[in-house]
Amino acid sequence: MNEKTFGNFLYELRKKNHITQRQLGHFIGVGHRVISKWETGICLPDAANLLALARFFGVSTDALLEGHFIHTDSRAAEAPLSILTDTVFAEPEAETASGRQSLVPPPSDTVTGDYLCSWYAQQLIAKRLGLTKNRYAELRDALTAGMLFDDSSEFHPLSREYRKGLIFLVDDGWDVPFGTPSDPPNWRRFGSLLPDTERFAALGKTEESRLRGLSEKMKKLGYAGVGLWIAAERAGESPESTRRFYEEHARRHKAADIRYWKVDWGDYEKDAAYRLTLTQTAHDIAPGLLVEHCVTQQAVDQANRSPDIKETRHRLLDKLVPFSDVIRTYDIMYPFRETSTLGRAHEVFSAARENGEGERGQCLVCAEWAYFVAAALGCTVGIMQANDECRALLRFHRLSPPFGAYEAEYLSSEEVLTDSIYFEKNTDRGMKVGGRTISESAPAVMARGIPLPAVVPCGPYTPFVAASKNPKSGVYAVATFRRNIDPNVEIIAPADVSLEVEGECVTLGVFGFYHTLALIFPSDIKTPVRVLAQDLLLDEPDDVTTKVVIFGNKMIFDGIDLRCWGKKSRLYFDNSNPALLLRIEPVCAKSERSLSEKV
Repeated sequence: MNEKTFGNFLYELRKKNHITQRQLGHFIGVGHRVISKWETGICLPDAANLLALARFFGVSTDALLEGHFIHTDSRAAEAPLSILTDTVFAEPEAETASGRQSLVPPPSDTVTGDYLCSWYAQQLIAKRLGLTKNRYAELRDALTAGMLFDDSSEFHPLSREYRKGLIFLVDDGWDVPFGTPSDPPNWRRFGSLLPDTERFAALGKTEESRLRGLSEKMKKLGYAGVGLWIAAERAGESPESTRRFYEEHARRHKAADIRYWKVDWGDYEKDAAYRLTLTQTAHDIAPGLLVEHCVTQQAVDQANRSPDIKETRHRLLDKLVPFSDVIRTYDIMYPFRETSTLGRAHEVFSAARENGEGERGQCLVCAEWAYFVAAALGCTVGIMQANDECRALLRFHRLSPPFGAYEAEYLSSEEVLTDSIYFEKNTDRGMKVGGRTISESAPAVMARGIPLPAVVPCGPYTPFVAASKNPKSGVYAVATFRRNIDPNVEIIAPADVSLEVEGECVTLGVFGFYHTLALIFPSDIKTPVRVLAQDLLLDEPDDVTTKVVIFGNKMIFDGIDLRCWGKKSRLYFDNSNPALLLRIEPVCAKSERSLSEKV
């Protein structure tokens, strides 16, 4: 066999069948650089790969060895893959995507645990109004009834379409007087669980009427209800017992239909027993009230005063996870948003795996504003900035709602990736990172309810990859995440990602950038299928069946195609991550029912 003759023939075969080197490599099980070496005559395939190539192209090994087609009347000699395509693909429908029903269900009133948090809006308003008090007092002063209930203010960046089922969370400042800083002498003023009299005077003269008014106002704005920031302490430290204190306030909040407690910092922030008493009391009095807990910490580990923050986190999570409705991964900062959240989510899922069944069987993980981490791993979000990625995530949650840490098996790779960036100066809020290289780490690959995806990097960097199968809806999700390697931030690191799936009909949320994405089915795909793709921000899917290549039990998507489909709604200079739905179904299922009827 002559290397040049073989290489030229392989190149001709590949071009006739309109596949790339990386696609062919994925089918055969080798890297695209190996295909390139074969085509340029640098080396030849071994016997096993030669046989795989012959089977793939539908030619004999003799034809490959001789470097030309064996003459035949079969159309397979001209384009052997056309037979394969006809076998597994349906003919594209004459109609365009226009008129198809959306793969995304309509908005629902179902509360998933997602919430829109007021804290970021408080920062925007404080800056706009020129408020300059220190120790966060200016952010609390930005929280006024007038702006909070103004539909056009910064507090409400999402249209009403996205508010259904979404909780509005009134953050730090609602229960203290104007001008209250968070220095130690003022800590005792937090934790009253009552709307401040002056701040919410327009809602009524009694504590009950102000709570009820706050809840009703938010519902009129289209939200599912209101959640409240809660200090991990009792205001004034009255002599009454902790349980008695929270019994009284849980009754008030139940009567006002408060939906969520976000328990944050305070004297007892790292006291698991205190948090347990608070939670059990809330559950006993108001069973529908979701209680969120956290491990208070700085946005990056190296900024914490305690050098053993990781050990502290692990010890506390072991105690919090079994009884918490929600665990928030806590404050994060640019550019480590995804890296930090992935690492902390890994700790929560690991704690759940090591501590048996939860007392309430829930323990959702709040990924805060790492939206595609939430999409890939079945987490809730605490929305700060309402961008396109946020909207895509909320639409995805309509068909794949968050699921608890105990509801799916968790797996993670032994390989850990580390992002590192040098900070020239401290952050605006004075976090002492200036003049230091800050690093955050997370497992390279994470999965819930499915085997770990296989990841082969196609460049110097490997992306973080996360995936899941929703135990409630059966919907799959996979995401890749950018890297931060000094001096560069948000590095797109394309890779070949392979994900195991099963079932005749498969629905998959795809987030981020790929070199190729391969779906691996349990057996060869012999039934004709139709493949639909839909940008998560649009309402019409496209038939992309002819864009997909199938070989054996593999269905391969080109990364460029995925990017185009997932950013169809974006402007040409948009730098955000693609987000799309894929729907794979047998041709016999010609019904154009909505996805909500199918999953």
